Amino acid sequence: MANPWVEQEEDILLEGKKESLSNREISDLLEETFGDTYRTYNDNNVRMHWQSAMIRKDPDLKQFSVKKGIKKGNTQKRWSAEEDKLLETLYLDGMSVSDIAISLKEEFPNKRRWSAAICDGRVMRLNLANRTKTPRANTIMDITVLQSRCHPRLKILEAVNGWNITVECQDCKAQFRKITNKLHQICAYCENSPDTPQDLYLIEFPDFDYPSVKVGISRDFYGLRSTQFPPHKPVLVKHTIFKYAGSIEKIIKDEFKKYKTDPYELRGNGEGGTECFDISVTEKIKNRIEELHD
Repeated sequence: MANPWVEQEEDILLEGKKESLSNREISDLLEETFGDTYRTYNDNNVRMHWQSAMIRKDPDLKQFSVKKGIKKGNTQKRWSAEEDKLLETLYLDGMSVSDIAISLKEEFPNKRRWSAAICDGRVMRLNLANRTKTPRANTIMDITVLQSRCHPRLKILEAVNGWNITVECQDCKAQFRKITNKLHQICAYCENSPDTPQDLYLIEFPDFDYPSVKVGISRDFYGLRSTQFPPHKPVLVKHTIFKYAGSIEKIIKDEFKKYKTDPYELRGNGEGGTECFDISVTEKIKNRIEELHD
């Protein structure tokens, strides 16, 4: 009788489905993460477990099944030596896998869909759980200097060493750890409450096969979000709050829907491929955003 699937396997399977990976690509990802610890993976047992176990247990998961003819391709890449080294350093320093996922996403934003499940699986694959954690020695850290490097919506609570800095988000009050060179990036936990600060942005992709302009909202466009796009030209960035940014974005989508495009270059970029329009209407959209914002 086959061994039952464990929670970590199902977490990664679901992550793959959310990214529209094929069953073969998901089986490769599971094999890379767990090796043969639980089973030998192939596209057939991935498909069978997804359909006969996971969807049967939670029918709402069916929304993540890849529709025929729609596929983003494999966005997951094999782990590099640099990723493994940072994971090992942070894990053995005592950082939680949730905080490790945030640090890896900040360091390697376009490599894979980062999550605690992905990091936990890699910890098992590298057999790090059986090694003794040896936190780095405390060093004298100047809180004032570190705070000057920190994102203005984050407050430093404690600084043990360069890999272990506890911060608190002033918006959602979440507390988590960051590493020194990522202090400038905004809170990854923060929810989109109505009054959460947001950037409403408009950017052009003139070099796409179908030149397009995109409208979007982000808590930190000039930080992580802008690095997740292919080469682009910023047209407009308005600093506002979520309830206004979301409302303006919806109006633009409704009013310019007949100019909508679907550039393949943005598929697999989270929600990056949505809210795109023919580049010829850039100026009209820009003027409309300024009108609505003012």
